[in-house]
Amino acid sequence: MTNSQLEPLMPSKLPRIAVYLPPEIKQGLELGAKKNRRTVSNMAAWIIEQWVLDAKKYSEMSESRESPQEPATKKHRKPRGTGEAR
Repeated sequence: MTNSQLEPLMPSKLPRIAVYLPPEIKQGLELGAKKNRRTVSNMAAWIIEQWVLDAKKYSEMSESRESPQEPATKKHRKPRGTGEAR
């Protein structure tokens, strides 16, 4: 046995989240965790971490290829009556 197996587990100081999953997704997560010798919580954290890292990588790549554009949902308009003639 290694020292890490003998030491009691310390509670994590990391932030927590809660998710609600359909039963078939939960079963798939449990199966994946078992196959990878992880806890379900650790497997979920790893999947989320990989997704965030991939999203950041994709975002950095797409930003370097294209000129920055303002999202279509954000329109900057001056309020009416600000003194500018039309």
